[in-house]
Amino acid sequence: MKLWDNMRLLALLIFFFVSLEILGVVILYTVFSKAPIQPAFLDVLDNSGIKREEPLTGAAWADYDSDGFLDLLLGGKTTKLYHNNGNGTFTDATKKSGILFGPTKAGVFGDYDNDGCPDLYLTAFGLRTDSLYRNNCNGAFTDVTKKSGIKKELYNGFGAAWADFDNDGYLDLYVTSYGIAKVSDTNELLLIGHTNEPNVLYHNNRDGTFTDVTDKAGVSGMTTCSAFALKLVKGTLPKGWPYKESYQPIWFDYNNDGEIDLFIATDAGISPLYQNNGNGTFTEVTKEAGLCRGGTGMGVTVGDYDTDGNMDIYITNVGANYLWHNNGDGTFSEMGAEAGVADPLTIGWGTGFFDYNNDGFLDLYSVNGTVSRRAGISNPEIGKVMLDKLYKNNGVGTFREVAASEGIIGDYSKEAAAFGDYDNDGFTDVVVLTSYFTGDSRSHLYKNQGNKNHWITIQLIGTKSNRDSIGARITLTANGKTQIREVVSGSSYISQNSLWQTFGLGKTNKVDEIEIRWPSGIKKVLRNIKTNQKLIITEGN
Repeated sequence: MKLWDNMRLLALLIFFFVSLEILGVVILYTVFSKAPIQPAFLDVLDNSGIKREEPLTGAAWADYDSDGFLDLLLGGKTTKLYHNNGNGTFTDATKKSGILFGPTKAGVFGDYDNDGCPDLYLTAFGLRTDSLYRNNCNGAFTDVTKKSGIKKELYNGFGAAWADFDNDGYLDLYVTSYGIAKVSDTNELLLIGHTNEPNVLYHNNRDGTFTDVTDKAGVSGMTTCSAFALKLVKGTLPKGWPYKESYQPIWFDYNNDGEIDLFIATDAGISPLYQNNGNGTFTEVTKEAGLCRGGTGMGVTVGDYDTDGNMDIYITNVGANYLWHNNGDGTFSEMGAEAGVADPLTIGWGTGFFDYNNDGFLDLYSVNGTVSRRAGISNPEIGKVMLDKLYKNNGVGTFREVAASEGIIGDYSKEAAAFGDYDNDGFTDVVVLTSYFTGDSRSHLYKNQGNKNHWITIQLIGTKSNRDSIGARITLTANGKTQIREVVSGSSYISQNSLWQTFGLGKTNKVDEIEIRWPSGIKKVLRNIKTNQKLIITEGN
């Protein structure tokens, strides 16, 4: 019996030690075989063919030669147009394109003559005239500024955005101005003084020319909000107020009535909202919408971050940024702090809603930098940290900041950002620019390295509507969840995102329904669509 007990004890000991060895092997295999989690973004600018020419101002993504790949325009001392080679690299095509213009603040592409080739409007940097370049559909452009009726002379042009505000099938253009200015020896913008330089709304006459209809339409850029509303933020009013320092316009349908409305990010004042009356005129509804809150609006983006079917507004400031939640009744509520995206100790510039991880919820990027004049900034801590912020959408109306873990770098001044999938892999990439060519400041091209989530990209072609389908709304339903996008021209800070709309779908591998509402009112519905592809959808077909 004793022998039997000893044998059983020996067997248990052997089993114990063998189990320990097996467990050790499993642990070692798990630790060393598991691939490290890669960040979402990788800065590939140095290997992209894009030269580090500083300072750079605005950026714009567009497929100017219709080869199916997004090209990139950069504003700065000289305008640069980079052709996408389709292999992750770019070639400087500026000379070949005939775009010999600079210094430039912003460039926005829009097919104003509906010939299928995106044309280009450039806002001048300093005391110059803005320029309009017509796309010849052969990789080159022709300067048509003089004969087009563009008359914006001796103004400091900043942001611009295309939209067909009267739904006649042709793109119109809104251009903002910001004070009289000059360019210093270091290529930095110096303001001579605050002025009421006019913004301009150009109506497309459908014959290659434009007419200034700013006064007729009622979109000066000024607001009727009281001076008290501005004092709540600034403490004291600037000398000579009211005036406007308009940075970036953005068109979108805030009240879901099918007419495209206008919002303008405005520095040292209140950012106005203009409701489209549907008859060629607008009504300034800033107060009625609950937006009478002073700030230093730099960049702006719109998107339905909480998937309630309404387009919300995010605007960057010196200090806390504003997240204006669209209440669906014509009013907005400021939710920046509650949502976790206020970022009160930074100086915000370019920004954008986009679903960087394709999980079906819009995330948010916010560029941080500095200003040349810190006068009026009450808190000396504001602007000391200049790391950009990447806010991951939690799916419940709040965000979590993840920039560092996702590969976003650079504690130095940056301003502009533009968003587009330049390598057609279904994941949105980001270009971030700086106009401060000093110290460590540098620009970035962040390639989105993607993941296993599904996606679908939609390019719309208008026939009765403007060919770019700017102003169209896309409603996508998959696995019981609905997302919306609008085709928006001009966004961020003096920049333009791709007009192609990418939807993240998470693990869902089929889209149940896509509904498109074009500016003309024509609707189209597609059902049971495969994911991980780009769809080109033409109005009326």
